Amino acid sequence: MKNKKAAVVICPGRGTYNADQLGYLTRYHSNKKSFIDMIDRVRFDAGQEAISAIDAAQSYSSARHGSGENASLLIYACTIADFFAIDREKYEIVAITGNSMGWYLSLAAGGALSLEDGARLVNGMGQTMTEHGVGGQVVYPSVNEEWTASSKRQKAIDDALSMVGDVTISTSIHLGGMHVFAGGDRGIRHLMAQLPKDGVFPLRLRGHSAFHSAQLDHIVPIAKAAFSSDMFSQPDVPLIDGQGNIWPHFSTDTHALYDYT
Repeated sequence: MKNKKAAVVICPGRGTYNADQLGYLTRYHSNKKSFIDMIDRVRFDAGQEAISAIDAAQSYSSARHGSGENASLLIYACTIADFFAIDREKYEIVAITGNSMGWYLSLAAGGALSLEDGARLVNGMGQTMTEHGVGGQVVYPSVNEEWTASSKRQKAIDDALSMVGDVTISTSIHLGGMHVFAGGDRGIRHLMAQLPKDGVFPLRLRGHSAFHSAQLDHIVPIAKAAFSSDMFSQPDVPLIDGQGNIWPHFSTDTHALYDYT
C-alpha cells in the first residue's frame, strides 16, 4: 500500500499496573486468545497464577497487582497486545525504542525475542527482582506546576542530597521534570524525611527496587544464569536503546544485545 506513514514505536518504561488498568486485557484484547493463552502458559510453567485471572479480578489489590512478579508480565501482555493493534496497512514501523521495562517490550515487539521468550524473560526478571531486589525509588519534581524549572524545588533536592553522608543514593532516571532517585532502605528513608512535602511528593514508587543503579549489579549474574543469549536474534526493525544506540535489523551482534539487556 502506497502512502504509508512512517512510525516510530515508543514502548513505555512503566513499572506499575495501576487500579485504572484493571481488566485492560479483557476490555480491549479479548480477541487475542492465543496470545493471552501463551502468556498464561508461561505462568503455569513457572507455577504462578494466570495473568488473565489477575487482570480479570473483581477488585484491585496493590499486593497482588502491584508486585513486581505480577506487574511485569501484566504490563508486557497489555503493551504487546496494543502493539498488535497497529494498522500495518496504514503505518510502516521504521524503528522501536524503549528504556527500562520499555526495552524488554521493544525486544519482543521488534522480533529480537519471540513473543514467548519475551514473556519468559520479563516474567523471570520480575520474579528475580521480587526475590533478590533491594532498595527502592523516590520521585521528586524539579519543575513547577507549569513545568518550568523551579529553583526552589531544585534547591530542596540539592539540600537533601548534601546531607546524605555515607548513605548511597544515585540518580535512577531524569524523567522530564522529575528526578527519580534509587537508594537502599536507608537512602530511601533519608529522602522521604529530608525532601520537603510538596503535594504527593516525595513519592516512593510501590514495588520498585533501586533500578538503574549499581545496587542491583548482583542481579546480572543471576539473570545470565537463567537466560541464554541463544534466545536473541536479529530484530525485524531497528531498535533504539535507552542510551541512544541503534541495533540494526540486519547486522546486530546478538551477544552484545544480550549483554546490554
